[in-house]
Amino acid sequence: MKDGRMKQAAVAFVAVAVVVVLVAGGVWLWASMVYEDSLTHSYEYELNMEANGTLQNATLYVPVPVENGESEIGDLFVERDVYEDTDAEDASPWEYSLVPTERGLMLEIRAEQIEGRERIILREFDDDGRLTRVREVDEDEIPDDMTNFDVVRHPTRYTRIAGVESDGSIDTRSPLGNEPMLSPKDNVSEVDCSAVRHEVPFITGERCYVYASYVYADYEASPDTHVSLSARLEGSNSWWIGGWNSNWYSDHVRSTLVGEHDGWTAAEGAYSEEAGSYR
Repeated sequence: MKDGRMKQAAVAFVAVAVVVVLVAGGVWLWASMVYEDSLTHSYEYELNMEANGTLQNATLYVPVPVENGESEIGDLFVERDVYEDTDAEDASPWEYSLVPTERGLMLEIRAEQIEGRERIILREFDDDGRLTRVREVDEDEIPDDMTNFDVVRHPTRYTRIAGVESDGSIDTRSPLGNEPMLSPKDNVSEVDCSAVRHEVPFITGERCYVYASYVYADYEASPDTHVSLSARLEGSNSWWIGGWNSNWYSDHVRSTLVGEHDGWTAAEGAYSEEAGSYR
């Protein structure tokens, strides 16, 4: 009798084990199918400009993602296949070209006029520090006594974004030399990520690097005109398993210009690799 119960228990155990294996295999197969069906690989390039004054007869060369001497995303700009997000009213049209320069292939922007102005926002607080009023003012409307007031200045902003998908997996662990990267890059050196992330929020990977780059600017402007130029690239792999997962690398260049310009200007660059999760 005892042997019979043991045999029954053994059979039941084996049956349960088989079911568990079959269920686990089914779950693994289902997860693999969902992973394969949802897997995408893409690059996104974002160009930003802020200006507190108007630029006349402007020509700019800005770093663009380059791989093997070519720029697929740059071609989208030339074809005007870009998403435009700007707070500028009646913005003048920009013309784009990819141009070989002494510093490599770069994105050229031309415009007869790039309109810019500075919006001055005056904020008023009560004695307990609570915000009570917000309004846009002219320079001469700023109070002499700034007790219970502060001022926020907003330059005109232009944003252009283009994206492209890749047929194969993107090397987000070691992109330099293997993936499109902003160019040019001089004096690349690895740094502590915490210092870079404080300055550049886009730099979120496990390993971070800084480098020297350049922009070219030729335009007429008043001496107190400040222009901020920045370019950002992200290459990412994304998939769905119980929620969206992704990994990515990020590359960022920025430069600030004051007054009118006619030539090359130094720019600061940083990039990071191995950000996100890996299956």
